Amino acid sequence: MKLGTKLIVSFLLVGILPFSVIALLSLNKASDTLTMQAYNQLTAIQAIKTSQISNYFTERMGDASVLAGNPAVAEALENFSAAFEAENDKVGGDLWNAVEEEYSEWLTQYNNEYGYYDLFLIHSDGAICYTVAAESDMGMNATGSVLSSSSLGKCFKNALNGVAMADFQPYAPSNGDPCSFVGAPVKKDGKTIGVVALQLPL
Repeated sequence: MKLGTKLIVSFLLVGILPFSVIALLSLNKASDTLTMQAYNQLTAIQAIKTSQISNYFTERMGDASVLAGNPAVAEALENFSAAFEAENDKVGGDLWNAVEEEYSEWLTQYNNEYGYYDLFLIHSDGAICYTVAAESDMGMNATGSVLSSSSLGKCFKNALNGVAMADFQPYAPSNGDPCSFVGAPVKKDGKTIGVVALQLPL
């Protein structure tokens, strides 16, 4: 190789090598910066989503608490329970139908306006005296049947002592879909007479 060529190659190497090193360092730093930005964005989104979910469930528990404190709910629960017991623990009898005609419209309206899948009135002994959706769980017992280990059964047991919630798990009466429930104790004269429960939409 001629001296001129060697000099040109040497100058190119001397010029290109630092440039390459600087380029690689810059690229690496830019990559780290982008990674950090993406991580920070995900962290911010996570915080927002956590807050949204927390607020959602807090509002649902508030709905159950307010509904349970409505005197009309206590009255409806008492009347449905009385009709249910009088007709040998069954729904659909003449007495039960008369009670349904009186209370079903506004209970259904509440359920639909607030966007719930179903609304339950459950006697303190676990008897499900009324539901808006009228699925196979209506007339069953939340503690003494296959529902005992379900999310509704767990919600009912805890809700006897205060506002409670049960996490999503498959629920047979709703085609085995994952269901979550929130419930609150219904009281009359300071005594818990049952539970009102709300089934969250999937």
